[in-house]
Amino acid sequence: MAVLLRGDFVSLADTLIILRPYITASLGAAFVIFFVGGLDRTSWRYSSIEDHLQIIVYSVLAVLLALVLTFVTNRLNGVARSLPVLQCGLIVILLISARSAARFWYTRKVHVNGKLRTSGQAHETILIVGVNRVSELFILSVKEFASRRAQVAGLLVEEPWMRGRTIQQTPILGTVEELQDILRSLEVHGLAVDRIVVATAIDRLQYHAVEALLEVEKSSNIVIQFLSEQLGFDDPTEKASVLSGQKLTSSPGQRSFAGHRNVIDVDRGNFTQKSFRFQKRIVDVFGAAFLTIMVAPVPKVDFCRIRD
Repeated sequence: MAVLLRGDFVSLADTLIILRPYITASLGAAFVIFFVGGLDRTSWRYSSIEDHLQIIVYSVLAVLLALVLTFVTNRLNGVARSLPVLQCGLIVILLISARSAARFWYTRKVHVNGKLRTSGQAHETILIVGVNRVSELFILSVKEFASRRAQVAGLLVEEPWMRGRTIQQTPILGTVEELQDILRSLEVHGLAVDRIVVATAIDRLQYHAVEALLEVEKSSNIVIQFLSEQLGFDDPTEKASVLSGQKLTSSPGQRSFAGHRNVIDVDRGNFTQKSFRFQKRIVDVFGAAFLTIMVAPVPKVDFCRIRD
């Protein structure tokens, strides 16, 4: 294909005969590098950006190894400079396109099958807080295991610039601070949120986001769950410092936000204290530097000698 892209249509047969050493070296290099790298063992329908970057690296290595082997054999006789570049580009495009098509087909199949299995409106509507691999896995789990009982209405983030994007065909509706407006907007469209799943560790949430969740928990019957707690990955020391003063509900994984006002105030106090320490440190450094310069001995200069 690379030879055809170069426009060698007339002498295609002769060119391929000349390129036999390079073709053989390319096949051998690709077989070894792709096999050692494990590209033959990856699942195409779960391919990700990391897999695509791996394909690019291994393709470049395969072409470079083929060039080295051919150079040792016949000094790259008949191999044009643009041929390896075109070859590497074609390998990357074809391998990534095949994996992307397989993933799209599988995702579409899961999405369609989930819609077909759902009889009418889903019984439970869920919002997810946070965009990461955990939230993506949770969306896939809902589609795979609970498509008849639940649906994910959207995701909430702390970065406004992510609004409007999609994760696993699930839209990012807005920020956590806009939670009340998002809930009202969903109700207008006939979706009443039953559960909010927090896929981010609670100590990473800003206090504005915690306040928004607190208001929803107080003013509605929406259940708030933390995946880190359900999975058993909460650090007891972090719980004691971050979640001090909170009351636990009877259901595992659910957490009441009563007492979070105190935690927010503590966080604000810690932030103010850290800011004061930082400013004090700057003043100390500049003050010490200024005093060092002022009290430093000034070398005596003999102006008469300089003038001579």
